Amino acid sequence: MNGTPHATPAAGRPVLFEVNLIRDRIDSLRRRQRMRRLSLVASLLMLVAGGVVGIYATSHVVQIRKQRARLESDRVQLLKERTLCNRLDNMRAEAAREIAFVTPLLNIARRRIEWSGKLEQFAAAVGPNGGIQMLSANSGDVFAETGPDAKVAAHSRTEPTQFTFAVMMPMSSSTQLNTFAQTLAAMPGFTAKLGPVQTESVELDPQKEGTVAILRGGCKSGGLRP
Repeated sequence: MNGTPHATPAAGRPVLFEVNLIRDRIDSLRRRQRMRRLSLVASLLMLVAGGVVGIYATSHVVQIRKQRARLESDRVQLLKERTLCNRLDNMRAEAAREIAFVTPLLNIARRRIEWSGKLEQFAAAVGPNGGIQMLSANSGDVFAETGPDAKVAAHSRTEPTQFTFAVMMPMSSSTQLNTFAQTLAAMPGFTAKLGPVQTESVELDPQKEGTVAILRGGCKSGGLRP
């Protein structure tokens, strides 16, 4: 059986049979070896998959920590900037309270500076031979602000813009007397926001025995605007 020779029967003894189990043992060992190899391959695959998943998860954790650190840094910077803005607002409010009492003076000074150009031109028109007897000017809305809110305030003024004058000149300067209004009107920008120059009267000064003439005039309110 299984390739073994038949036993020779002995006289008076039963015939014995041999069973060869080595091949079955070998097949069983081979099956176990294959299963062990398959288990090893599966373990390696699971190990590789676990490593990939671990690396992916670790990268995500690192990225999340970086974003959290960046957000925390931005939050701290925002708090610092907010504190700085609050400090600047407090300083601005304190400065406004400190200079509140000089604000009207600033407006007056600004209007005086604006008028200085026209007064310089007026003095140049009078010249060295003449003199100023009277000069009256009311700014009105001439140098008012041009913003929307300021326009409402300008229209609410009841006092009109005016510029009146009286200059003295010797009779020998009759030419300058006759052309004084034209000379003054020709000054660059003088009539802007004031209107044209008009001569009202020319009279003699009785105290100077007729040698000095007094020219009175002014600028018409509501004239041409720049």
